[in-house]
Amino acid sequence: MKWVFAIVAIVFVPAVARAQVTVNPAALQQLAGFVIPASPALPPVVHHVAHRVAHKIRPRAAVVMVKPPEDVLVAPKMPVTPPGPPVVPVVAKPVRPPAPAVTPVPVPVIAKPVVPPPPVQKLPVPLVVSFAAGSASLPGNEGAGLKPFCAAKGATLIIDAYAPGDPSDPSAAMRLSMSRAFALRQALTACGVPGANIIPRADGATGANLETARVFISGAGP
Repeated sequence: MKWVFAIVAIVFVPAVARAQVTVNPAALQQLAGFVIPASPALPPVVHHVAHRVAHKIRPRAAVVMVKPPEDVLVAPKMPVTPPGPPVVPVVAKPVRPPAPAVTPVPVPVIAKPVVPPPPVQKLPVPLVVSFAAGSASLPGNEGAGLKPFCAAKGATLIIDAYAPGDPSDPSAAMRLSMSRAFALRQALTACGVPGANIIPRADGATGANLETARVFISGAGP
């Protein structure tokens, strides 16, 4: 078998040739998945590889994996944090100084004039006027007894007059007592008492003393 190898060696010795292989590092890095930033072009790396090829064999370009330089490695992408809401500047409100304390001005107290109460009017006691039997004329001495009633301004005066009865004339007592009541009323109006403040009443034969008439102020009588 040695002679076979000797023949093959003699045949392929003239076909020994030198081939030049041009390697582009950028293309290799792109194939490897690296992104190369724009930079000045690097000179191609030329490797002279000697091959012992057989006769009539077409030479092929050899692919050589070249490690990219460390300075051209692309840093891994960092996660991008989305921007937050815009920061609104807080404007401080102006602080107003407190209002000065107002000292109340004392208001002079004006004393109201004291009005003395009206004097308590002393009411006169009821007056009993005596008439002559069967008469309606006012006795002359009764004028002095009516003066206290004349001074009672605004008071309501009541007159109760009586008269004895007549069996033959039942209305005679009422007529006589009414005449006596009006006689007293006329005397009171003459001294200044308004007629509207006088109430004459004819009681007829109903009293104990039928020859009299009683004058008193309403609310103060018996």
